[in-house]
Amino acid sequence: MTGRTTEAYIEKKDALLTKCLRLTEDIYSGLAGDPEALPALLDRRMEAIAEIQTLDAGAGAAKDACPEEATDRFDSTLRLILNHDKRIESALRGTQRELLGSIRANVMERKFTGYTATNSDRGKRLDEKQ
Repeated sequence: MTGRTTEAYIEKKDALLTKCLRLTEDIYSGLAGDPEALPALLDRRMEAIAEIQTLDAGAGAAKDACPEEATDRFDSTLRLILNHDKRIESALRGTQRELLGSIRANVMERKFTGYTATNSDRGKRLDEKQ
C-alpha cells in the first residue's frame, strides 16, 4: 500500500510543481505584457505553493519512500522556478529604476516649467503697468 501512496504523492507533487512553474513563467512573461494580470497570477501561484506545503506536511512515509529519480525531478523543477524568480526580480528592479528615472525627469521638468512660468508672468505685469 505504501507503493500506491508514494505513486500518488509523486504524481500530485509533480503536477503541483509543474503548475507552479507554468504560473511563474506566465508571471515573467506578463511583466512586459499585461501587468494588471499579475496579482491574479501571483495569488494562484501562492495557492499552488500552499498546496505543495500541505502535501509535503501530510505525506509522511510516502515522501520518505520516493525514489531518487523523483526527488531529482522535483529538485530540477524547483531550480527552474528559482531561476525564473531571479529573472523576475531583476526585471522588476529594472522597471523600478526606469520608473524612478521617469519620475525624477518629470519632477525636474515641472520645476523648470514652474520657474519659467513665474519669470514670464513678471514680464507681463510690467508691460501691463506701463
